[in-house]
Amino acid sequence: MNEEEKGEARGWSGLKGFPIRGWLLLLCVFALASIGLTVLLSAGGNSDSLLGTYFGRQILWFTIAIAFGACAFLFGVDRLRYLVFPAAIISLIFLVLVLIPGIGVEVNGARRWISLGPMRFQPSEFGKIGFLCMLGWYVSRNGRRMASFVPGFVIPACFVAPFVALLILEPDLGTTVLYMTVAGVILLAAGTPFRALLLAFVLAAIGITVLILDSPERLQRVTSFLDLEGNRSEGGYQLWQGILGFSVGGLEGAGPGRGRQHLSFLPEAHTDFIFAVVGEELGFFATGGVVLLFATFTILVVSQLRKAPDLYQFTVVFGALGFIIGQAMINMGVVTGLLPTKGMSLPFLSYGGSNLVVVSVLTGIILSAFRDWEAPVIPRPVEIE
Repeated sequence: MNEEEKGEARGWSGLKGFPIRGWLLLLCVFALASIGLTVLLSAGGNSDSLLGTYFGRQILWFTIAIAFGACAFLFGVDRLRYLVFPAAIISLIFLVLVLIPGIGVEVNGARRWISLGPMRFQPSEFGKIGFLCMLGWYVSRNGRRMASFVPGFVIPACFVAPFVALLILEPDLGTTVLYMTVAGVILLAAGTPFRALLLAFVLAAIGITVLILDSPERLQRVTSFLDLEGNRSEGGYQLWQGILGFSVGGLEGAGPGRGRQHLSFLPEAHTDFIFAVVGEELGFFATGGVVLLFATFTILVVSQLRKAPDLYQFTVVFGALGFIIGQAMINMGVVTGLLPTKGMSLPFLSYGGSNLVVVSVLTGIILSAFRDWEAPVIPRPVEIE
């Protein structure tokens, strides 16, 4: 089979044969983005120019994100195997560069950004793509050997360790946990012994506890989380204001633009705590709708995973789903008081460029799987005599 026939077989003819589940997934994404833009229209502040508001800048970022997502969709999940080493190496290089003074931008004591003129990007976000490519390559190369301790746990841990170490140095504990969780779920699905992953979980829990106790700021977040009402004017102020937003919104919400929490009452209302603004202005039905949309997103992707033609593509798509849904669960858990406060945006809704572009690329990769895995492996049936 030549390259042209392979392309035809794997659905490289654009949207030809694109399944209904793929359209439903795309509808979920645009519904989530529409809710986010509705809230940003009121939470974005006042300016004489459209690009001076969060809403206007987010529209610009959506345009860029759609372009990157379309490129990922056209490129396809299978071809990512050719970018494994360049993507992983570039990801690690930028994670190192962000730690260098003069290159990395320090905000609130953390170096997580690199400036490119008027724009900033977050290497830990773009590192997700290289991270997935690398893990997918390793898992597909080892197959059944993943059931053994050394190839199934020790060697993958050596691949994951540089990413985790660099994220801790920024520091960005929440993203570190997200990376480790996605890696753990991928390895579990690949057949890594459960006892090895349980050991890794215990060691990670001990390490995170040490990091929390070593940082007064992190420790205050945890203690405030444990006694929110007693710390509502200090360490628990942001979470308390977020919960007040939910309570004010009720079932139907105060109405778009009528919320008060974004008027300097709730810090980071347009990014980390946008879910609380959704609850205040659009009400319980809207927040329930957001949860339902993410749940539908998950069900659609999981239903497609059973059609994966090989372990590499399965791992990359499964990991892409893990990064998107894992981040959404952490964000909503924080905003609703189920988890200690941690700055992490809500995919497709929160203001910001880096995460929006990356989740769009991950979504493009997932959608390419919906297209490619529907096509037959053999383009023309051959009758056997």
